[in-house]
Amino acid sequence: MPFKPGMSGNPAGRPPGSRNKSNILLESLVEKDLEAIMQRVNDLAKDGNLAAAKLCLNVIGARRGRPVRCNLPELKTPADVLAAMRTIVSDVASGELTPVEGRDVSDLVQRFVQMYGNFYYDKRLQEVERRCLIEPPSEGAPSSDPPSPEPEPTDEPPSDGSPPHC
Repeated sequence: MPFKPGMSGNPAGRPPGSRNKSNILLESLVEKDLEAIMQRVNDLAKDGNLAAAKLCLNVIGARRGRPVRCNLPELKTPADVLAAMRTIVSDVASGELTPVEGRDVSDLVQRFVQMYGNFYYDKRLQEVERRCLIEPPSEGAPSSDPPSPEPEPTDEPPSDGSPPHC
């Protein structure tokens, strides 16, 4: 009998996300002696064992994507960015962050500046739009009549030398 679409051959099988018991046991054994094992692999790599060296490099590469510690100042305004970048550069120079980690953290700082700018640009635009639609013309006293339709815009400057209205 063929399977129905979207149905596995054994619906009562291992639940998604469950782990193999032998892998769980192996991980618990390794965790107990992890420091000694890593020291031995490191020693073998230093003695020229290429497999051990490759393993060490893979472990270093696995660090990418993990949390990094960097004492950045709190970013409240774009003015705080210079101090944050000083901290990042200092941490990379001292070896507390790898150059790749420093770049990743500085990318976050740059995104903060972009989002900050986008937020305040939007607020300023809304304020300009509000003023153009709500405030009465400055030539006379406000009237209770509805505003007349705006004239069609032209490329010519106003003839009286005044700035154009919104």
